[in-house]
Amino acid sequence: MGAQSRKKTVLITGCSPGSIGEALVKEFLLHGDFAVFATSLPGEELPELEKLDVNCFQVDVTSTESVKTLKDHLAQHLGDDLDVLINCAGMNYVMPALDVDVDELKRIFDVNLFGVVRMTQAFSSSLINRKGVIVNVGSLAAYAPYVFGSSYNASKAALLAYGNTLRIELSPWR
Repeated sequence: MGAQSRKKTVLITGCSPGSIGEALVKEFLLHGDFAVFATSLPGEELPELEKLDVNCFQVDVTSTESVKTLKDHLAQHLGDDLDVLINCAGMNYVMPALDVDVDELKRIFDVNLFGVVRMTQAFSSSLINRKGVIVNVGSLAAYAPYVFGSSYNASKAALLAYGNTLRIELSPWR
């Protein structure tokens, strides 16, 4: 396949049934010029996406080893040719700020922020080499926090700050 006819490659995390990630996979497939790779949690199947011949992988973004395994599996399919990484895996926790369980707060940050960091670090060289794009799915809660959402709000605000910094630091490679 020549360079002109090669499909761009897209990796999307958090593609559980009914999720934003699943909707994004379907949208990319509609355009036809993308090879789409979708992820779900370990033990979670993606039957609807598999029927569409999407390459589905299981990954726990809170585990560096799981992310490394995903990177190794994708290298078998793509080599070093990733064009788009969409960090869509995320979770919520609704609780009054004064009642937040700190261990649960750490879990929220591990998925919503540190999972993005793990994925971005793992695939950064491929994305830099291809002049690719990183998309972090954030939330308006980073700007306008909602009641009982302090954990989620804070994790998405941290994600926003991380993404803004990443954009500046990676700008020399555009």
